[in-house]
Amino acid sequence: MSASKKSINPALPIRTCIGCRNRHPKHQLVRLVVVDGRLCRDERQNLPGRGAYLCRNASCWQKCRNGGRLLHAFRLSALNALEIDWQGLAEWFEKADNARDESESK
Repeated sequence: MSASKKSINPALPIRTCIGCRNRHPKHQLVRLVVVDGRLCRDERQNLPGRGAYLCRNASCWQKCRNGGRLLHAFRLSALNALEIDWQGLAEWFEKADNARDESESK
């Protein structure tokens, strides 16, 4: 068994990041959900509907954005069916990435 699997508490809900495909406790990830045809962050992780989870960093966002992983996660044939604020989501992931880097450097 790998070290990453041993370090995860089995009592916590575990989800897989659609960007890097690593498993993490649910509270460490951000949930994306489609609401009324619009892709948005589900900060409280309680909106109804199909959700996809991502690490809170820009590299995972880029992987899912460029690799068609959003299509697969939401079972879509084309992303143009959704209203997506690409710039706003990219900025949010950059800020989350920077905040994480700052907290780790302390």
